Amino acid sequence: MSTAEQREQIAHRQAILLDLLMLILVVLDLSWIAFDQIFGVKLIREQLFDAFLPKFSSWYFEEVHQSFLLYESTIFGTFFIVEISLRWLWAIWKKRYAKWFFYPIVHWYDVLGCIPLSSFRVLRFLRVIALLYSLHKWKFINLYNYSLFRLVIHYYNIAVEEISDRVAISLLEEAKIEIRRGTPLSKALAQDVFRPKHAELTDWAAGHIQAGLQLHYHRHRYEIQAYLKDIIEEITHGNKELKRLQKIPVLGKSIQQDVEQAVSSITFGVIDRLTTDLANKEHLVVLETTVAAVLEVIFQMSEHSKGEKDNLANDLVIESVDLIINRIRKKRWQEVEASWKA
Repeated sequence: MSTAEQREQIAHRQAILLDLLMLILVVLDLSWIAFDQIFGVKLIREQLFDAFLPKFSSWYFEEVHQSFLLYESTIFGTFFIVEISLRWLWAIWKKRYAKWFFYPIVHWYDVLGCIPLSSFRVLRFLRVIALLYSLHKWKFINLYNYSLFRLVIHYYNIAVEEISDRVAISLLEEAKIEIRRGTPLSKALAQDVFRPKHAELTDWAAGHIQAGLQLHYHRHRYEIQAYLKDIIEEITHGNKELKRLQKIPVLGKSIQQDVEQAVSSITFGVIDRLTTDLANKEHLVVLETTVAAVLEVIFQMSEHSKGEKDNLANDLVIESVDLIINRIRKKRWQEVEASWKA
């Protein structure tokens, strides 16, 4: 194990220990707050604590309960303030956030929970949840083993999905309106997107065409040869000049067959040589030149096109956006619930 991995492992263990310590402290603090609130109810104190634990009840009421806020904020509040300050300094040192003051904004519930007022101390329940989730991320515990956590996460995902879907659909609908209002996309795509990338598109297309020729041509070479032979035979049988050769005594039919064979061989030879050369990396420049010329023609046609075809790109994009919107409208959480019932 390298030194960096050892340091990372040590930091991982220290983070788990710190989260465990703070979780224990927060739980103890909340337990003490709950106990003091219950103890503060006169009926419960007289009927329960005074009846069964009179000495403890008298001591706690006089020594602790009367100054509970002072004791609680001194004992636990000090720990919480020191811990938050250390985490804040650690975040600044490690540059966890873009600005040094982002930590207390992100962890607002920790900061406000340190304020020794009952309305703010309730936020310490959020601290418990955050610490449990932190231990879950460290893989110290697995919260998915608990049905309550799974239920909370399920409804949290429902809320996130519903909000995000509405935002996404609203943005896409607005994008459709802008597309309809603006100039045809075919010209914009040709001028602003594809033409600046002319060289990259040429290299990409030529490379893929050459790879396709290398991979597939030799597999289907004999099929192509047979196809060309059938076409040439069909054409030559209807050729008047070749039919005249049949009238030559004795050798007419043989000469006609030789001519057909020669034409077939020459035609396939030219195509075979051309295809083989284009599949060779040494002739990639020829293929790139051909692709570049084809792309240039396409760009010019797109930039100067008029009429109904001019809005074809707009229609394609709008239909694609509609397809995305329909996908977004499908509720994934309903599918999850349906799988539970199945």
